[in-house]
Amino acid sequence: QETGFMFAYGVSENLVGHTPTTRIQQLGTNVIPQCVLDDADTLPPSPVTTTNAPIPAPTLAPTNAAAGGDVIDLGKGRFQQTITSLRDGMVVILTTNPATPVKEAHLTVDMIVEGQQYIAFAFSDDDKMPDSVAVIALPAGVGSTGFPVKYILDARVKPNPAPASAQTLFDHSYQQNATHTTMSFSKLVKEDGEPEVFLNGKNFFLYAVGSSNLFAQHSANSRNAFVSNPSAGGVTESDDGNTKTLWMTHGILMAVAWAILVPLGVGASVARTFVPTCAGDGTWFRIHQILNTTGVAMTIAGFSIAVHLVKDREGDHFSELRHHTIGLVVFIFAFLQALNGMLRPHAASHKKHDDNEHEPKTQHEVNVEETKDEESEPEKKKPLARTVWEYGHRILGTTTMILAWFNVDSGIDAYNDLYDGKDLTAVMWGVVAGITGCALLL
Repeated sequence: QETGFMFAYGVSENLVGHTPTTRIQQLGTNVIPQCVLDDADTLPPSPVTTTNAPIPAPTLAPTNAAAGGDVIDLGKGRFQQTITSLRDGMVVILTTNPATPVKEAHLTVDMIVEGQQYIAFAFSDDDKMPDSVAVIALPAGVGSTGFPVKYILDARVKPNPAPASAQTLFDHSYQQNATHTTMSFSKLVKEDGEPEVFLNGKNFFLYAVGSSNLFAQHSANSRNAFVSNPSAGGVTESDDGNTKTLWMTHGILMAVAWAILVPLGVGASVARTFVPTCAGDGTWFRIHQILNTTGVAMTIAGFSIAVHLVKDREGDHFSELRHHTIGLVVFIFAFLQALNGMLRPHAASHKKHDDNEHEPKTQHEVNVEETKDEESEPEKKKPLARTVWEYGHRILGTTTMILAWFNVDSGIDAYNDLYDGKDLTAVMWGVVAGITGCALLL
């Protein structure tokens, strides 16, 4: 008697759509004398064996595909776009599949990258990571099924798998060999709570590639967003040059502030006896105040640019990235140091309002006069509050400046990773060493 058997297995313990690897096996001639197979005239060999042979090197693109974002017509309303311009060693193939009587409209994505690492491909409404839906593929192991899985991206927390009801991917796979990693999946174009995919329209896609198979934060140059119309062709990376200009502006502001202005301002204080008194006594103090105030103003401007860019691209202002964290600390310390400078305790012999004067003196005028007195009477004992303030001002200022130096260094490295720029760290440290050395020697 003819008997048909089918089996299926899921990608996890959750009862959702299973993989397309549904097939029929012969379990034994003593059990099943005859078996009917769909689209086949013969039974598979018994028993079915598998090997651990490595998968062959993946083909970078179908033989009939066009590269660089152009589209080929596959017929029956299906189009295929092959993109090779996003990142060296990476190919993205987008295939549109209109609705049929048996299948809803869907988009098929194939990603191929050089090396062994996790892969992520995300769908967004506005080319930003927050609120987008990502498909992430990790090797099978602890916490991973080895198949592409949907994740909800919230910039404030680590990505978490989408609920079981949202795990609707099909025709999905993830493979690695010694040289390449591949991910393939198909996704419905319309799903509740997810960005809609337009088969013949503008879409915002994001991609990310890890540095290894470990699911950790990817590097800055391993992710980007791009705009694509899979049916009409054309690819535009979301980074249109404006972001690069803003990052460069951020770096210039911070480098000039902390590698030039602030060290010169501190140097004017350290080497005050060698500062010309062309403007009268207290010249060093005026230089110190002007340079450091300008440096703090540039820090505020540079910090604001960074917050805007990080919010736009990643949503999380101060992530676990060391550069972000130290930058926040430098900003807070710089602000406190500027405020601390304005609240310098007065010398005991000075009043803000002299009885013989009609107008009260400004804080700046009092500070300048006290500085002149200190230069003319260095042996005069200072009030305890003033002594404590001076030590605190020096410690906070020195700490902030050193942290800023190292953050400018790491910022140059980050910019080079992202945009393949010139390594100017040696120049930065040379300027810092020159200004600092001159101040100390004097």
